[in-house]
Amino acid sequence: MKSSHLPIRVVLWVIAAYHFIAGLAAVFFQEAALKLGGWFFGVGITMTSQTELLVRYLGAFGLSFGVMAVLAARSPEKNRAVLYGFVVYFVVRAISRVVFWTLLEEHSIGYAPNWLRIIVILFFAVSLIVFMPREQAA
Repeated sequence: MKSSHLPIRVVLWVIAAYHFIAGLAAVFFQEAALKLGGWFFGVGITMTSQTELLVRYLGAFGLSFGVMAVLAARSPEKNRAVLYGFVVYFVVRAISRVVFWTLLEEHSIGYAPNWLRIIVILFFAVSLIVFMPREQAA
């Protein structure tokens, strides 16, 4: 383990833990998923059979994302492509919070909470870029 990779490993373990826990909750513990969603996204979801199915699908994605983050954390220098995929995911999430601002406002997500979430999401994207292992010269 290269100590120079410690910052990106820490970021990836945080990403992995969040996505794994949220994914597990969404797939198996719907009430917990609703509370986590409210805390982290600020959106209250009315659970119907349709939204339950969608939440479970998102949970499967979260679990998969968490597993990929664990693998990337274990060997970031070998998983640069995965890291770039994570950066794209976080940037798209941040942009969508700006583009769909009025939709978020309709669900009582205020200005400051939305910007706080955007900052956290961009923190992950920027951290992954800044701490990304560099390719070694041959």
